[in-house]
Amino acid sequence: MKKNLFYTVMMMAVMAVVTISFTACGGGDDDPLTDNGKETAKTYMEPCLDWGCDVSHIKTYMGSSMNLIDEQINEQISVLAYSTSDSKYVITYGLMPKLFRVSVYHYDKSRDYFQKLMSQYETRYQAKFEKSNKEEIDEYGANCTINGKYCGIMMQYEPKTNTIFVLFGLAD
Repeated sequence: MKKNLFYTVMMMAVMAVVTISFTACGGGDDDPLTDNGKETAKTYMEPCLDWGCDVSHIKTYMGSSMNLIDEQINEQISVLAYSTSDSKYVITYGLMPKLFRVSVYHYDKSRDYFQKLMSQYETRYQAKFEKSNKEEIDEYGANCTINGKYCGIMMQYEPKTNTIFVLFGLAD
């Protein structure tokens, strides 16, 4: 009886995780990544934030969803860069030798998109962004825990080029 109860509880936990995963991947009306219907699922991919993973894990995670545009692998520091076919979305991974930094560039995006993206990250990562003291740059930062590791997130918006830069990095 105890064994059946254990397996039932474990199965419910697994189903809850699967349900949450599918829900988290879906885009709603308030999802800035849809950019009012202009963006498609193929032009945005959530970056791999599995801190401490290796190059092969990132390559598996990214699969063929984006184009690998740069690969520099050595014992000290490795870099993998991926881009959409239109080059309006780029993810760069930094490993030393494990993942410690992820940079994301969104090109041709509005300030409204930037604000919605920041709001989405605040909700997703339970982080509170604060504006930096740099008046010449529209920059915000937050600390949070992602996948069990304490991290920092920095976001910048460059109005002259309509570019959003997001940097995820391990804090410890």
